[in-house]
Amino acid sequence: MQQSTMNLAGIIVAYIASLAFSSHLFAQDIVRLDPKALSGLGLEGGTTDVEGQVRYGKMLYDGEKFNVSVAAGNAAGNREVMEIESFPFQEFCYILNGTATLIERDGAAHTFHTGDFFVIPKGFSGTFITQGNHLYQVLLVIADERSDSFADTTSPMLIDRANISGLGLESSTLPWAPELQANRKLLFDGSELTISVVEGEAHSAELSDLAEEFVYVVSGSATLTGVGGEPQTFYKGDFFVVPEGWSGTWAVDGNMFYRELIAVAAE
Repeated sequence: MQQSTMNLAGIIVAYIASLAFSSHLFAQDIVRLDPKALSGLGLEGGTTDVEGQVRYGKMLYDGEKFNVSVAAGNAAGNREVMEIESFPFQEFCYILNGTATLIERDGAAHTFHTGDFFVIPKGFSGTFITQGNHLYQVLLVIADERSDSFADTTSPMLIDRANISGLGLESSTLPWAPELQANRKLLFDGSELTISVVEGEAHSAELSDLAEEFVYVVSGSATLTGVGGEPQTFYKGDFFVVPEGWSGTWAVDGNMFYRELIAVAAE
C-alpha cells in the first residue's frame, strides 16, 4: 500500500483545469459522451512525480454551468490512499472501473463499486481509497460555480439503486406535456448540483432554451434533433449532455416508460 500525502481535491482541480485549457469542448448541439474515453481509451496523462503513481484523464464536455470528465489513476499495487482535508465542491461520480472507499473522520466507511453513482459532498473530510484492476476510473460531473453553503451532511451518498430502477418515484407532470403520465424523484439537492430521476410515457415535444443537463439513459430511448441539426438517438446505458439554451425536438420511447437520471447545476 502506498499513501499519498497530496490533497486529492487539489489534484482534481488542477488536472481538470489543465484539460479544460487544452481542449475546450463547449458545444451548441447535443454532446454524446465519448464511448472510447468511457472505456479508458485515448486518455491523456501518465506517471507523476510520486513513486508508482499515474494519472490519466480527458475532458468530455466543458459547458457554461458544469463540466464532465473521465479520470483514472492508481499507485503501486493498484491501490491508492489519499487524505482529504475538506473537499472543496460537490462532485457527482460514476465508477467505470474499480472501487472507491471514503472513510469519514468518525470512522464511517462508504464503499462504491463499478456501476455505482454517488456524490462526494462539499466539505467531506477523511480518507479516500481507490482500487482498480490496473486503473481506478471514474466519470465526474462538477459545477463551475462554487457555493458558500454546505449540504446538511458531508457524508458521501450512494444514489439509490431502487429509485434508478423506477421504484419509489412520485407521480409528477411534464411541463410541456401535462396530459402524460410521469414520475420523478429528487435524489440529491445540493448547493452546486441537483440530481433527479425522471420517467414518462412515450411522446415527442418541441422544446426551446433548455437548461444545461447531464443525462444517463436508464430505460428506453431518446431521439433529440436540434434546430437545423441531425437527429441523435440514445439508448439504455448512454450518456449525453444537453447544452445551455438548446432548442429542438425531444422524442422518447420505452417499454411503458422512458427513464433517465439527470444532473443539473443548482440555481
